[in-house]
Order: sequence, then structure tokens, then C-alpha cells
Amino acid sequence: MAENRFFIGIDDTDTPTSKGTGFLSRELAKQIESNNLGKVVNITRHQLLISEKIKYTNRNNSACIEVLTSQLDSLILFCREMVLLATNPESQPVIVYAESKLVSKDIIGFGCKAKTTIHNINETIKLAKESGLIVDFLRSNKHGIIGAIAAIGLRASGNDGRAIWVNGHEINGLAGTYMVGEVYCRTHVDAIRTIDGYKIPTNASIDFENKRIQPVLKDNTITFLVEEINSGQNESIICTSFKASLN
Repeated sequence: MAENRFFIGIDDTDTPTSKGTGFLSRELAKQIESNNLGKVVNITRHQLLISEKIKYTNRNNSACIEVLTSQLDSLILFCREMVLLATNPESQPVIVYAESKLVSKDIIGFGCKAKTTIHNINETIKLAKESGLIVDFLRSNKHGIIGAIAAIGLRASGNDGRAIWVNGHEINGLAGTYMVGEVYCRTHVDAIRTIDGYKIPTNASIDFENKRIQPVLKDNTITFLVEEINSGQNESIICTSFKASLN
């Protein structure tokens, strides 16, 4: 049976004792693969509007899991059971499913606006129905639909979010100095570039001052951004030493 590519948007609307939507999305990804329900390609975490008018526990972000599957119905049932078990009874998680190639411009626009605008819950539910999204309200509160749909829209835009699972692999921390070629092998990112957009040669080195690895989604490419440490002798030559950017 042919596999289709789906986006799974998740917003835990967690509690102060929850581990957060990012943690939940990684755990769900591991369980999807271990139960042979699909192949997780990427997970991106998306920052939404920070406002005192919005109830959120910590950072008001949501996540999008990109998965290849031929078992959508079984996957939906499994995700429901797993998330209900993994979250606090007080949290109000919502999961939204969309085939990646069918995400509309309206959904992408919705996601982009969620970074600066407070969406109306009833209008959001109406948009989900009109757009053919599959929405699973796991508990009584429906407000998590905003973050879940926004995550799908922002992921489909190709230019938002930090990747926490890249090309089939969970991101692990790095500390110390590595050659660029080794960083590609360890992080599985698509590109390593300077903040100005220059691609780094594989024989250059990158210094990781701490273990945080934060690739971003840029032009539909999982990109790891670095900053120059020293300039080359010739200004036309990109320098050979960089440090990981945490911006």
C-alpha cells in the first residue's frame, strides 16, 4: 500500500507540571515508529503569539510531526490513546491531521497570523471543517485547535519553526568542535549556512559552546545556522572556523 505524507499538528495546552508539547511530540514520534505505524520525517516546533490575553503555561508553542504512513486510521487511534496516557488529566490536547500536499493557502495564512494575531475559536473550527482537516479533541476544551492548526500551516509555509527531529532522526546535543562533514552526519540537517546565507565547506570546523542544536526550517530546507569566529586571509574566501548560532 502506498504511503502518503501527513502533517500532525499538536498543541498540548499543558499545565505547569507538564513536560510540554515539544517533549510530547518526540515521544509520540518514537511510539509511531516503534509500533510500525509510519516513518517520522521531521518534527518542527513553532512559536505563536505571546500575549497576556492568551492562556498558556510557558512559551505558547505548538508542534508539527511530518510522517509517512499508509495506515492513517490506525495512526489516528494510536495517537489518541498515547497522548491521553502521556498527558496530565488537566491538560487539553488537540491533534489535527492534514495530508501535506492538500494544505491550503488559508491554513498557511492562518498559521502565519497566529504569530501576531489572536484567532477566534469558532472561526478556527469552521476553517478546519472547510479545509477538510481531521481534528481530534481529546478532552473537553477545544482551544488547542488553534495551536495545532497553526503548526500545520507554519510547517507547510516552509519558513518557520525549529527542527527537533530531522530527516528521520531525533536531534541530539553536541558539545565541542566538529568538522562540518561530521556535523552533517550527526545532525542529518539538509544545509549548514552562515546567518547571511553562505553554505559552509565540509572541511570547515564548528564550535558548539553548549549542547543545544537548533536547526530552522528555511525555504523548505532544514538548515543549521552558524556564525563566523575568524575571517579568512582573503576576504573573498569564507573563513574556516564557525560557532553554532543560538538565535
